[in-house]
Amino acid sequence: METANRNEQLPDRSRLRRRRVLTDDQLADFRRDGFLVVQDLIDPEVTARLAERTDLIALGRGIAIDEQYIQREASLVAAGAGARGGTTAVRRMYQFARHDEVLRGHAFGARLVDVITDLLATHDLKLYNPQLFMKPAYHGGE
Repeated sequence: METANRNEQLPDRSRLRRRRVLTDDQLADFRRDGFLVVQDLIDPEVTARLAERTDLIALGRGIAIDEQYIQREASLVAAGAGARGGTTAVRRMYQFARHDEVLRGHAFGARLVDVITDLLATHDLKLYNPQLFMKPAYHGGE
């Protein structure tokens, strides 16, 4: 069995890119604020496809991800929110990019990686323990 903390080397784009994606102002905003909103980074169609895949994984359909990689909201599961709690009971999933090509394609996608490369000022990137937070509203804290 593979370990949960395996590093995933992102494709090397150092020779492919000749210019930055972000402006100097955007980089300055990131350094000042600690975050950056990048408008239109992910197309709405891609967001819908990612949401659909996430729901399938959370429901145990499609690809199989070991239950150890899916954290469910205990209070919702205990209240009978479906046999496994359904998607509304999922709090967090991790290591999904290792198991699903759609989610892996997004994590390794050129647009996203190029922005991260600019923010970190390096081409030496690794995807370490990818996580997806899906905490249901008004639940949690245990």
